[in-house]
Amino acid sequence: MDNSWGSVRILRDAYGTPLIDASTEPAAYFGLGYAQARDDLYGVLRQYLLVRGELGEPERDAVHRRWQVLEEARRGLESMPGGLRACYEAFVAGIGAWMEERPEQVPAWAPPLEAALPIGVNRMVMLFWIITDGVEALRAAGVLSNAPASEKDVGYAPLGSNAWVVRPWRTATGETFLVSDPHLPFGGAFAMHEAVVRAGDLHYAGFCFLGAMLPPLAHNRTCAWGLTTGGPRVSDAYRVAVRGDRYLYDGEPRDVLRHEGHEYVVHNGVVAPVLARDAEAVYVVCTPYMGLAGETERQFAAMVRARDVGELRAALEQRKIA
Repeated sequence: MDNSWGSVRILRDAYGTPLIDASTEPAAYFGLGYAQARDDLYGVLRQYLLVRGELGEPERDAVHRRWQVLEEARRGLESMPGGLRACYEAFVAGIGAWMEERPEQVPAWAPPLEAALPIGVNRMVMLFWIITDGVEALRAAGVLSNAPASEKDVGYAPLGSNAWVVRPWRTATGETFLVSDPHLPFGGAFAMHEAVVRAGDLHYAGFCFLGAMLPPLAHNRTCAWGLTTGGPRVSDAYRVAVRGDRYLYDGEPRDVLRHEGHEYVVHNGVVAPVLARDAEAVYVVCTPYMGLAGETERQFAAMVRARDVGELRAALEQRKIA
């Protein structure tokens, strides 16, 4: 199959996993987008509705709009080097190519495609880890509902996971074994998709979230890494005194910001969404991961290209994912 980025061949193994072999990296990601659309077009498009905050479930849509998932993804795309940006453009073009070939399978509610959407999928999934502890702190303080954590609060239900490694001197073959079970499904909000991708010196096998391009769970020729959902504590909740629509930032008065019906203040140098307010204060969740959508994707890209443990460790030390 030829496209404007090069040629790509998509095979399937005995389990139906796509094996993508391409002449260039953008062509490979074109093939990955095509394969994802073939495997679960509805699931891909539903993920993109979630990114856009247009799923039709008010509470979940409000979460993604409040945290500006699509806007952050667009800014992340713009910040990328041209070669990586071309891969996202090719990936979405691959989805579009499948839709053009099978118009009868395209639902009437399909959102418009754009290269930022796959970045938004990873960002949307990360929201669970980067805001849950701040949300829980507001709940514990009685600011939010005292009901148990639910999808209506942060967009996802609590998860668990496990992983383990057997070092080479404990295996019959002398190889290292990594087993990672993130307890994530092949359907629903955390849907995952498995593929093998090869183009030039890029060669990896892994799982990405359906609709996303780069995998958080994968291995290449020399390295492997897993994904656990332990929920690191990376956000805080704050009570910020306000007078009308003004608040103090480093002793200087500032206006409360507004975007598409949601309010924000700048706190600790980052934009913090307002989750509640009363006559005297607004209550916000602040995380240093706000604004890192593009950097998270660049870290994933460095991980799949790591040639040894040192390069993989250097990629992980960027710490752009929770």
